[in-house]
Amino acid sequence: MVAEVFCSIRNISLKWYGLDPVHCISVSELTFDAGLKLCKIELKLLGNIKDYIWFESQMRGGICLVGKRFAKANKPLSPNTYDSSKPISYIPSLDDVNLYGYATKRFPYRKFYWLTADEVQRFNLNNIFPDSDADYVLEGDLEISSSQHERQNDWPMAPEHLKSLMKCFLILCTKFNLTNTLTSKKLTLNFFSPKKNYITYYLNLKFYLEHGLILNKIHRILAFALTPQLREYIDFNDSKRIPCKTESEN
Repeated sequence: MVAEVFCSIRNISLKWYGLDPVHCISVSELTFDAGLKLCKIELKLLGNIKDYIWFESQMRGGICLVGKRFAKANKPLSPNTYDSSKPISYIPSLDDVNLYGYATKRFPYRKFYWLTADEVQRFNLNNIFPDSDADYVLEGDLEISSSQHERQNDWPMAPEHLKSLMKCFLILCTKFNLTNTLTSKKLTLNFFSPKKNYITYYLNLKFYLEHGLILNKIHRILAFALTPQLREYIDFNDSKRIPCKTESEN
């Protein structure tokens, strides 16, 4: 079965992209190569290893959470379970599709440069528009106001990649006589603690500020040009997904 599936994928890749998956160590590599080949893109490198490390240091993912075992909605549309003495609540099921396609239609391409101290001082997020040809990644100090703690209690903004056994956890380990295991940075944790030297995309920062976070200081800003050159590749894949009739074809 596995051999049949791989042969099918191999035939599709050879037919659509002219690439053989056996020469790639992952689907991600195949996808990246296919996009560059189809769109005839020659990427411009950052040119400075320190800039690369700066970006890489703030890779975040795998949000850590404590889920509830049981949740019950309280809505008028369900008269058998609705309790008018309690607040109305719903349990929505949401799914956003084609996130990779959306995120890669415009991506950093060239003209990477650091803003000067004067430019950082004059920088105004409200003057930057999403359809601009230039984009920015900022490093700054953020703070979540105490007035937002109750509102963001389930999902504090600006997640961080932290060592899980920080001081607060070590205190709990001592209190409950728990084994002190090795530190881990596998999961991303959300806390209300100050975010020092927090690196984020300017649209994310704008969203955070609109929802109550405080920007105390901007340390530096990296600017770069955007290109929609992968859009042809994304649109090509989308067009191939439309006629699919089964999940396996998709």
